Amino acid sequence: MACDQRAASVIGSDVYVGTGRDENYGYANDWYRYAATNAVWHQVASLPADGRQYCTAFTIDSTGYLFGGSNDNGLFTDLWAYDPLSDSWNAKAHLPAAARSSCASFVIDGKGYIVLGRYGAGDSISNACWSYERASDSWQERASYPGTGRLLATAFSDGYYGYVVGGQDSTATGVADGYRYDPTADAWTPIPALPGIGRFDSFGSFGTTLGFMLGGTTNYDPCCLAEAWSYGPNTGTWAAMPGLPNGNRKGGVAAFVPHV
Repeated sequence: MACDQRAASVIGSDVYVGTGRDENYGYANDWYRYAATNAVWHQVASLPADGRQYCTAFTIDSTGYLFGGSNDNGLFTDLWAYDPLSDSWNAKAHLPAAARSSCASFVIDGKGYIVLGRYGAGDSISNACWSYERASDSWQERASYPGTGRLLATAFSDGYYGYVVGGQDSTATGVADGYRYDPTADAWTPIPALPGIGRFDSFGSFGTTLGFMLGGTTNYDPCCLAEAWSYGPNTGTWAAMPGLPNGNRKGGVAAFVPHV
């Protein structure tokens, strides 16, 4: 299984993890399913495209989606849909904009949202936001993220709003601010900054009532962090949690699996 900069999504009670770099630092396109009900890993269909890292993944209903990423040949605009019933991937509409990687993503009301990331031949840093409509297989540009452009931010959704926190700025340093996205108003509003130091390449997920942000790094040397934080959308507050028990890390994945 790939061991660095993987992408992950949850479908039902299963976690799907794939792409990234493998143990020999090659670009991977293999995927695995973790069955949380019995804690067993199963290999599933590989992505039928070039291996890549720095993708972003999300789930709409019972379909997993994988967007973008990069390898030594450049960045990608492609979107792929994974059907767990047929164990197959299908190509979807490409993003009608510059190729990009290291984006954050979340889902609200059956739409996937892609925000921030690295784009273009010059590796510029974006603050753009796009939504993907499954029914029409189409993209629409949304209000841009109001903070400075960044990549490797952490995102999650409570089903009503999207939350994007931290990320790496143009100086390759972690930032701590965050914003909430309202899809009805197509508008972003600031939320309290993450306490302590800024960070990027953290891994995050939303549970039943709280968002979680784990690990990451504030710059590449030294690396990394074991900190864990929870965010309460109803209270607008961050709370420190016990640190990761298996050490400092960045570039991992986090998934909340209900009803296990």
